[in-house]
Amino acid sequence: MAVAAWALAAAFALAVLAPLMPPLLLDPAWQIRFCGVVVSQAPLPLLALMLLQGAAILLPGNRLITTGLRRWRHWACFAALGFLLLLPLQAFATHRGISQMRAVQVEQLQGADRRYRLMREAIATAPSFEILEARLLALRGARLTPADRSLPLTELRPQLDTALEQAHVALQNRSSGPSSQQQLLMVQDAVRLPLSSLAYAAAFVAGAQRRRDRKGLPTVLLKSWRKWRGDKPPRRRKEKSRTVRSA
Repeated sequence: MAVAAWALAAAFALAVLAPLMPPLLLDPAWQIRFCGVVVSQAPLPLLALMLLQGAAILLPGNRLITTGLRRWRHWACFAALGFLLLLPLQAFATHRGISQMRAVQVEQLQGADRRYRLMREAIATAPSFEILEARLLALRGARLTPADRSLPLTELRPQLDTALEQAHVALQNRSSGPSSQQQLLMVQDAVRLPLSSLAYAAAFVAGAQRRRDRKGLPTVLLKSWRKWRGDKPPRRRKEKSRTVRSA
């Protein structure tokens, strides 16, 4: 069981590191993906902790298992703190990602509007097919087909204006924002990840405590931090009670 616990821990490390390479610490999309991957793979180390506790119960005299369980309990405290820190990280990354998405959409719409106005001006003022095609190509437009060249400019301009207007409306609809399905997925992730993080934090705190311990997370973390640094626990002072006898 102890070997299985370490195998699960190694599987958790590989499952988290593989999809997060290369690390982009300042990218909000990478931060959101980091939170999702850690939460989705959290059952692996939790199951490993449970297996190690079971091994300590079955083999109480094994020092290797007892020492390993003691270390795992310290790590479980910091794991619980890490899951709590995922809450502000996810909120910050989601807010920043949505802000960047909106900024990109506004920039794209502004560029599309500017290009739309220039193309309409080119269609309206071009004196010949060659100049019209050169101006459209300069604005990343399409070439004129032989069917277009067979028409007079007076008849071609309204057709090009209509096609340009339809393309512009379609681009605005695509850039209007996320679809209803995408919004539903964002809402589901915004609810699922924080609740899952809180649940796993509570589970790791429970796994880090012994049967007789009923301490909160701050006390457990402080105790684990002192043990990790090698500090000696503070001694308790015993006060002697005195009874006063009345004569």
